[in-house]
Amino acid sequence: MIDSKNDASRNLEKALQALEQAKQRVANEKKKQNEKKRKAEGKPSPPPTTHSPPCQYMRREWAVLGLPFINICTLTE
Repeated sequence: MIDSKNDASRNLEKALQALEQAKQRVANEKKKQNEKKRKAEGKPSPPPTTHSPPCQYMRREWAVLGLPFINICTLTE
């Protein structure tokens, strides 16, 4: 009787282990399908943003104010 309980518990553990493995395989397969779908859609990446250098920004700001602009970016000591 004790042997049959041990066998049953071992079989149950094996079944639970097999279930977990099956769940993991399904999750991995879904992940692969999602990656393939994403690649197939081929959405382009957004273009890189370009930022104007600080001197160009300052030049525009000073021009709006009507002030002369001294380019401090190119000044040397």
